[in-house]
Amino acid sequence: MKKLKFIPALALLGSILTGCSFEFNYNIAPYPGSLNGNLGYEDTGVEDEGTYNDLVIWCDERIKSNIEGLMSRFIMNNPKYKINYTINTTGEDSAASSMIENVKAGADIYIFAQDQLTRLKTAGALSMITGKMKTAVTAESQEEAIEAATLNGKLYAFPFTSDNGYFMYYDKRIFPNEEDVGSIENILSVLQAQNKKISYPVFTNGWYSTSYFMATGCESNWEVNSKNEFIGYDDTYSSQKGLIACRGLSALKQYETLFSTKDVADMKDGDTRVVISGVWDYEVAKKTLGDDLGCTKMPTFTVNTAASGQPEHLETINISSYMGYKLVGVKPSSDEKRQSVCKKIARYISNEDAQRERFLAVNWGPTNIDAAADDDVLAHPGLSALLKQKPYAKPQVSTPDNWFSNVSALATGITAGMSDGEMMVKLNDYKNNLPSFLD
Repeated sequence: MKKLKFIPALALLGSILTGCSFEFNYNIAPYPGSLNGNLGYEDTGVEDEGTYNDLVIWCDERIKSNIEGLMSRFIMNNPKYKINYTINTTGEDSAASSMIENVKAGADIYIFAQDQLTRLKTAGALSMITGKMKTAVTAESQEEAIEAATLNGKLYAFPFTSDNGYFMYYDKRIFPNEEDVGSIENILSVLQAQNKKISYPVFTNGWYSTSYFMATGCESNWEVNSKNEFIGYDDTYSSQKGLIACRGLSALKQYETLFSTKDVADMKDGDTRVVISGVWDYEVAKKTLGDDLGCTKMPTFTVNTAASGQPEHLETINISSYMGYKLVGVKPSSDEKRQSVCKKIARYISNEDAQRERFLAVNWGPTNIDAAADDDVLAHPGLSALLKQKPYAKPQVSTPDNWFSNVSALATGITAGMSDGEMMVKLNDYKNNLPSFLD
């Protein structure tokens, strides 16, 4: 393991390229030469020297400067290519939706969330990665990241980040020790005593509502046909496992007034002292609380797991979450030379040193094995919290967009003191809505 450091630019290059200025507190200058590792350029087997116009890349606005810097270095290091390109800022979720809607008009290279892999492949929006390039990427990446980018043994994307999940931020002035936030019951008890609040949209946002249901073993898997339509599902929410989750949510409803809609910026002078969110909020949280900021996994909850009418049996369960990856996709092209160059660019912007640079710029977690083992990455409080949460997290799979609203409606409908029978009515309502999400 090693500590990350900045790589200074040579004076000559400094006169050619200006420094890439990133958000937050970092300013990283461009550096010459190839990035570390076997980039696998020889793998395409295509003589692709030439001019490439109108190449389009889609990425999140937070890393636009990062991608611009990488593209400048790629072109400088590969003078046989004359590339005219445009970088458009597009979030990972909207990038996938736009590609699926119109692949022809979509970007040549784009970043997307792993749960859209199946739909993008079905839409014909992903070019397969093969040969030595696949071998190199597979060898250098975390096993789970490769699994996230693979369908039926075929690699369809380059792993980009491993941080698309949520964990818990807390105020050490209220909770001095990590043990103090180990259980949701203790957290709520302390907050109630001090008239403080928690920001955890478990009742209103389906992405977070799933945390209780996944914790008790519920699943919702959806089948997609060749036309990219949802045609079936295997859903276990309306079950004993779902009932246990509802019991846990019912206990939370006793503290409903403690739930805030504020974000991490409210943690210093506002009344919010615990926030469930992701690494995307880390910089703001750190600037807000400084050394008083704590980060850790999701807490546990204790719940009766016995069947209705049976003697109570209490169990302590860790609240779940999603653990997802961001991936880089390349649009298929009938022009094999253009396809070859796009794959090389995608490889370049997602390799080891590029991931290190992005971590320093915006705290995005690497999927590259060596980069993820760097001391600075391991010591990052947000990424460390995600690592602690990983055993309890579930991979995010492809679901209809409005399925999440069905889960949040279920969570919203659970009330404090609700009976098992009443909760089963809510679970059956949820189940009866599922066919409406089929195309």
